Amino acid sequence: MMNKTSNIGINNVHFVAIGVIVQVLFLYSLAGQHDDSVTLLGHLDKKHGTIELGRPSFVTYSYSSCWGYAAEDGREYALLGVIEGTSVIDITDPDDLEEVAFIPGPRSIYREMKTYSHYAFIVSEGGWGLQIVDLSPLPDSVRFIKNWTYEDFDRAHTISQAGPYLYLNGGNASENGGIAIISVNDPENPVKVGEWTLHYVHDTHIRNDTIYAAGIYGDGLSIIDSQDKSNPQLIVQITYPGAGTHNAWTTEDGNYVLTTDEIGATD
Repeated sequence: MMNKTSNIGINNVHFVAIGVIVQVLFLYSLAGQHDDSVTLLGHLDKKHGTIELGRPSFVTYSYSSCWGYAAEDGREYALLGVIEGTSVIDITDPDDLEEVAFIPGPRSIYREMKTYSHYAFIVSEGGWGLQIVDLSPLPDSVRFIKNWTYEDFDRAHTISQAGPYLYLNGGNASENGGIAIISVNDPENPVKVGEWTLHYVHDTHIRNDTIYAAGIYGDGLSIIDSQDKSNPQLIVQITYPGAGTHNAWTTEDGNYVLTTDEIGATD
């Protein structure tokens, strides 16, 4: 349990933000366990390249993050990060999973994507900036728009989305690898509208106009007011011994925020 609790007023709504460190000790054993409450509906393993890294022993990586997209015609798609780009998979019929499009990207094991309207936005640690893809031609194809960059930006570690705004985290999207806030009111022509640069941010969770920023390199969890997108302000920074905060998410009622650690030695 975190060692600091803060009463916070945001948009006239007061709540107590309490972070819980979830220690996942059985991650690698889950795949071998049987659970009658979970049913495998379909399986597709279509790799686009592999990378082998020695951390701590040699492991072969093929996939990274994934996201979902529901089209207006009712069909559903998985957007899957692979080593050489992003795979678009039609998952409408779990018995007939099919890759229907592929968006080439820089070679990287770190790739993440989000959607707004009928557009996908993709970032990676490999470079090429923010990739913009029009998904409206599905199920036949997708339309690649461009790789969007600005001065000093060509990579981000993760991406979050809330309404017509994207939040680019880590990489060189902002000073210190903090958060860059991007308006996609015109999805094909994004505009950087603000940034938050107090420390490196590995990932963010956005709830209304509040940013929950994971400071993986010992900075804990920063809670940020982003009502003014051009000038986000720190509300409170919650730290704890051995912090290596990987990500965060609020409960449905907004009363609690849960975090997980990736590195460090959490007490």
